[in-house]
Amino acid sequence: MTKHHNPPKLAAWLIERFTPKHHQDALLGDLYEEYFELKEQNLTLANRWFWLQTRLCGKAAFHRLVTNANVIKAFLFSIGLSVFTISALLVMWLSSMDNVDGFSDGFWQSLLNGNIHLALLEGAFWSGTPDYIMKSTNDGIWQFIGLFIHLPALILASASLIAIHYLSKTASLKSLIFSSVSLVLMPYLYGLFLLNNYDYAATQTGPILASMLLSVFYLVLPSCYFIAKRFRTEHSQIWQSDS
Repeated sequence: MTKHHNPPKLAAWLIERFTPKHHQDALLGDLYEEYFELKEQNLTLANRWFWLQTRLCGKAAFHRLVTNANVIKAFLFSIGLSVFTISALLVMWLSSMDNVDGFSDGFWQSLLNGNIHLALLEGAFWSGTPDYIMKSTNDGIWQFIGLFIHLPALILASASLIAIHYLSKTASLKSLIFSSVSLVLMPYLYGLFLLNNYDYAATQTGPILASMLLSVFYLVLPSCYFIAKRFRTEHSQIWQSDS
């Protein structure tokens, strides 16, 4: 009596998880039919073939996930919100910092050279977060809001946003992403260049650091919005053309 063999249970279970519900019955029916035909020739070959189909279904599921408009939107805004929050923390830290006790040797000079991002690698920066947030908010809401208003950074960010908005309607998605990232990072990188190559007094360094941080602070979330909106538009057009 011939022993009855079904497809590998784990592979079949994975295919069910990977496949959209409205395609499951048709897809599994076809795969099972092909599997039983192959099994008559060679059971090992049939199992290997079924696992191959599982891998292909998983690959297709991953592609659907990373090209899903809602997933992309959530991913973009997660990154944008993280950068926005970190920029805000750095601004509050700079505004309330009176010493660099607890930071690594040479950090002060590194900061004067514009390497603000290196503060994120310092345990003293993160452990002091509650203190400098409290210091920044103690003087009232308007004083707190004033920390995030810097006219040169506002002007630069406004010009950059106009450019990003224009590109979101005219450029390709890849060009929009590249241009948006460049415009967000350009003030920071330019400030880094200036502080590393020219000698500035400490009183001059502060405004440059403010421009570097606040330009990113102003631009990152709107840039993510324009990219997500453009991606959603292109995704909808692809979906309509496929249907």
